[in-house]
Amino acid sequence: MLVSKGYYVFATYIGPDFTEHVANFKAIKTDQTNREEVYRFINYVKSKTDHLDCLHCNAGMSIRKSFTEYTDKDWDMMMEVTVNLHYIMCREFFPIIPDGSRILFTGSQMGVHPHVTVLAYGVTKLTVHALCKNFVKEFGEQEQR
Repeated sequence: MLVSKGYYVFATYIGPDFTEHVANFKAIKTDQTNREEVYRFINYVKSKTDHLDCLHCNAGMSIRKSFTEYTDKDWDMMMEVTVNLHYIMCREFFPIIPDGSRILFTGSQMGVHPHVTVLAYGVTKLTVHALCKNFVKEFGEQEQR
């Protein structure tokens, strides 16, 4: 939809190689559990444009286990992808997000109504809800400076 409205879209993805050519669209394979790859994506975007009209923080992951079965690595990966990287992208792209632009976050009802088999996912999505609310305050303060 964004491409059809004339926007140039940069997107991350994981999985099989994306080989389709779409005008005004660049898909960059990025393992969002790996910060080095995320910074590579951020730097690529900054090298191609001087502004972002919209940043959509949509990444998330879930490992379906009982909370007693989560390893530290499981917990850290879910927090990294669903929370930490949204913060990093907002911070790193902030200088090129002009007034009137949008930052969107994808939350989840599981952040509000927990589900028994995905405790960590619910916690990460509740944190995304809080991150969004706090950014509203932060950006509102920026406008007053």
